[in-house]
Amino acid sequence: MRDFMMARQPVLFSRVVKPVQLWWQKFAFSLAIIISLTMMLIDRAQFEIFDDLRTTLTDIAIPVVSAISDPIRSTSEMIADIDQLRHASVEIDRLKTENRKLRETQTVTTALAVENATLRKLTNFVAFPDTKTISGRVITASGGSFVKSLLINIGRKQGARRGQAVMSDFGFVGTIVEVGERFARVLLITDLNSQIPVVIRNTRDPGVMMGDNSNWPRLMFLPSGSLVAVGDMIVTSGRGGVLPPDLPIGTVLQVNGTNIRIASLVDWTRLDYIRVLDYRLLQDILLPRRAVAK
Repeated sequence: MRDFMMARQPVLFSRVVKPVQLWWQKFAFSLAIIISLTMMLIDRAQFEIFDDLRTTLTDIAIPVVSAISDPIRSTSEMIADIDQLRHASVEIDRLKTENRKLRETQTVTTALAVENATLRKLTNFVAFPDTKTISGRVITASGGSFVKSLLINIGRKQGARRGQAVMSDFGFVGTIVEVGERFARVLLITDLNSQIPVVIRNTRDPGVMMGDNSNWPRLMFLPSGSLVAVGDMIVTSGRGGVLPPDLPIGTVLQVNGTNIRIASLVDWTRLDYIRVLDYRLLQDILLPRRAVAK
């Protein structure tokens, strides 16, 4: 009999608890609804007593919050100032080191300049003529018979001539192929019609850079046995007297047999300000010949 009662006890307990649980859930749900409705009514009624209470609590809370937040804010600002001072100290040390290196470089450069001038006098060296620059801006990219070309706001009135070199802040952009009174068209080094005589700067091996309408012109017609490696700087050779020598163009990007690609120093997506180089070596050579012919 005892075993039977013990076996029945859990069932009787669940029967008692389950109705209480259901009743409590209904009560809690109803209470939540009543509280919500009451709050909505109070909010809509906008009783003055509640407005006054809210105002009073706000007036009391603001000084307390300010008294707590002011020291915290002051401490945060002090920590930030200390951190800035630490970074400033590191930056000062870096600038001192950089300044020392620049002074050393300046000393070496000055000595080399003096030595170079002395050697030129001893060897009767004839330098290339000085190159003047004309600054301007890119108007727009243009198509036409040239796929890769630009229009610039420098024309005949500003001194633009066909064949002049155009530079960006970093490298050689192209040559002027068409000149108007107030504009000029620039054939980019990446255009299919572009062929520029160049040299590898460290070996002085000559070649021709040819565009193919991609962003990476090809380096061709190098001497047999020429050593070229990725990263070599390519500059203009100055042969023909049209372009000044040693204008920076780019670096060797890829060497795959005879397929040598050059990465330009120019950021084509942000090309805005340009410089036209007024290089007159070829003109100085041709003018005396024309005078003699006349």
